[in-house]
Amino acid sequence: MMRHVLQLQNLMGSIIVLLATFFLSACSNYKPSTSLAEKIEALPTPLVASGRWMTDQQGRVVIFRGINLVNKNSPYTYLSSGITEEDARIIRAAGMNIVRLGIIWGAIEPIPGQYNDVYLKDISSTITMLRSYGINTLLNMHQDQYSTSCNGVGAPDWATIINLAKFPKGCNPNKLPFPDGELTDPSVFDAWDGFWQNKSSASTGLVGLQDRYAETWAYVAKSIGSTPGIIGYEIMNEPYPGTVCKAKMLGDECALFDQGVYSKFIEKVSSKIRNVDSKTLIFFEPSVFFDFGTATHVTPPNVPNVGFSFHPYLTMSHVLANAFVYHNKFPNLPLLATEWGAFTGDKPLTENMVPAEITAGSMRLDKAMMPAIYWTYANPAPSSFLPGAFRQGLVWDLNKPRTTPNLMVDRLNALTWPYPQAVAGTPLEWSFHPERQLFQLSYSTNSPSGQRLDINARTEIMLPSERFKNGYEIFVEGAKVVSTRNANLLVLLNQSDAKTVKILVKGL
Repeated sequence: MMRHVLQLQNLMGSIIVLLATFFLSACSNYKPSTSLAEKIEALPTPLVASGRWMTDQQGRVVIFRGINLVNKNSPYTYLSSGITEEDARIIRAAGMNIVRLGIIWGAIEPIPGQYNDVYLKDISSTITMLRSYGINTLLNMHQDQYSTSCNGVGAPDWATIINLAKFPKGCNPNKLPFPDGELTDPSVFDAWDGFWQNKSSASTGLVGLQDRYAETWAYVAKSIGSTPGIIGYEIMNEPYPGTVCKAKMLGDECALFDQGVYSKFIEKVSSKIRNVDSKTLIFFEPSVFFDFGTATHVTPPNVPNVGFSFHPYLTMSHVLANAFVYHNKFPNLPLLATEWGAFTGDKPLTENMVPAEITAGSMRLDKAMMPAIYWTYANPAPSSFLPGAFRQGLVWDLNKPRTTPNLMVDRLNALTWPYPQAVAGTPLEWSFHPERQLFQLSYSTNSPSGQRLDINARTEIMLPSERFKNGYEIFVEGAKVVSTRNANLLVLLNQSDAKTVKILVKGL
């Protein structure tokens, strides 16, 4: 890509070539190193929606690459799940800078209108712990198959309203695992219909289900939203349309759901959040069918600082294309792929095929310049809820040592990936080729809004040592390197007259 012959760096040079021996951490075949060569701070918040990008207060584009963490077992806390600082070190040593942290409605509001501050304190403590290792957090109100009453997780039992005359045995009486129950059981459809119809009953305190949900989000934002490190609130994981959009018809018939009750729902929740938090990004997802190739017709909420999150799973290229089609219609929405991966389970992949799939997925995401969060770090779901779900993660059992075979080191190494985490301008392209040990980045020195950034705004590139074990050399046009030799985080400052910057990192 770069055809220029560059001179070696000297005191007067405006073009830099830096040959460095990259830090080589101790890493065996059985347990990766969790030592950090240097302390790397979490990216500053709050962030601002700027076209398709998220930007910080300096106007830099920030890029997240990270991993999901969701505890689907009661009491749903992270202190009780087995998560420790060692896990934060593993995540950060792999270069990842964000965790999408699942929170559970049923844990937050076990009784209508009464909130569990002990649970929220655990969430806040987890966010603080992650931030101390340089990891930001996206709060995700997680659900799979609506509620525990439906053999899923998410809504409290009191929020599961179904037609008992039609379904006298309750929701999902055969205990079908997720996603089978959600896709096939009419009683689960009925529970979702009750939510989208904003039903109320004695069990809800005669308050509509959506109204309770929106108030819960407002309480979360008010009580822990000021915890440093939070980059955004994701309204609901994989909303299921119930009977409005039939599971076997993955087409434009979902427009009725998207444009109707769902758009009104995200408007309601976003407005409630904005009443108590005017700054933190709010993300909304399309219906779950978008993950498998269906277009979306959702109208974004009419509140400031909103982003679009989605899950490019089985048909990644197609889903990414649909995300850009949607973005072209609503160009002020930042894009964030909040789940990808989950290659095992019902999918026809053997364990040893997963690392190659991770690599292929990462390269496709790079081509799209897409911030992305992998599913998942650990998935200790109850066996009756999602059999084999633990195999989707990097860690099979959070109560066992982080060594092989409990820690899937081959997957972790595949996810250890160079990327730009902050760009003093607007990205034009970036890529990493593992076999060639070649990372490239180019960007305009103007911000997404077209403004010239302060000369001291730093471009930061994450270069995990696992990928450059024998060192690397750097070729740069339009910027100068200001980080120390052997830094895990490559830092550059734009030259005052540069309109574009080009960076190439080549492993030795």
